[in-house]
Amino acid sequence: MTDWTPNTAVMNESVRAVRDYLNAELAKYDAWEDPEDFFRMLFDNEHSFYQTKNHGAGRKIIKRF
Repeated sequence: MTDWTPNTAVMNESVRAVRDYLNAELAKYDAWEDPEDFFRMLFDNEHSFYQTKNHGAGRKIIKRF
C-alpha cells in the first residue's frame, strides 16, 4: 500500500510531464482553428489559446487537462 501513497516528487514530475506535453502540442498549431475540438476545449477563447501558446501552459490549462 505504501507504493500508492501520494509523493510530492511524483506529483511534481507528473505536472511537469503534462505541461511539457501540452506545450509540445501547442507548438504544432499556428492558428486557433487548427487544433481538434478536444484540444480547443482547454481554452476559454481564442485569446486564451494564443496567450498560452506564447507563454506556455499554466495552472488553469493543466487543471483542465
